[in-house]
Amino acid sequence: MINESQLQFYKENGYLIINNFLSSDKIDVLSVSYTKLREKLAEQAGISFEDYQKEISQVRDLWRFDNEYKKLILEEEIAKTAPLFFEDNSCRLLHDHIINKPKGNNATVPWHQDYTYWPVDCANGLSFWMPFSDLDANAGVLEVIPKSHLWGEELPVDFMNDAKDFSNHEIKFLEVKKGDLVVLDALAWHRTSENTSINERMAYISLWIPSDAK
Repeated sequence: MINESQLQFYKENGYLIINNFLSSDKIDVLSVSYTKLREKLAEQAGISFEDYQKEISQVRDLWRFDNEYKKLILEEEIAKTAPLFFEDNSCRLLHDHIINKPKGNNATVPWHQDYTYWPVDCANGLSFWMPFSDLDANAGVLEVIPKSHLWGEELPVDFMNDAKDFSNHEIKFLEVKKGDLVVLDALAWHRTSENTSINERMAYISLWIPSDAK
């Protein structure tokens, strides 16, 4: 599934797109499972599902609540692929989550490095980022600065008050299709802009760290 040229591209650039990682049918199964879970959460919160869908939401540790996600992340495609990006072919799951950006009620997530928010002692981690639908440049896709993972760790960004400006750098808009997978180094500078093109921009994300991380 992953070849040496892809691994080399990831090491050099800090990101990689794996096309057609999951079939459309499998994504549909995961999407249905997620909808059922969100319906339960809306009911527990005492609001209608329609109102729940209008808000930005993040659901963590889906593998603990749904067997389809558990199989995917602990046994099947993702479980078999994540270790390939680590030197000893071994890694640990930090957590998984889905972030939903509903059209018309979301905003830009500023430039940042993921690792600075992770409670672990080494920066050699990565994220898997997978959309549930086709995403164009206006759908809140990942925007990445190639090779920025080589700059080293900086202090965490204050999302409310600290606006980094990387306009003088090359910025890649990672337009992806349903079932594609983005692999992102934990030190790569990235952001997601406002979703203005599709009703719901749902992305399934899992965070992976070295097996000996503390």
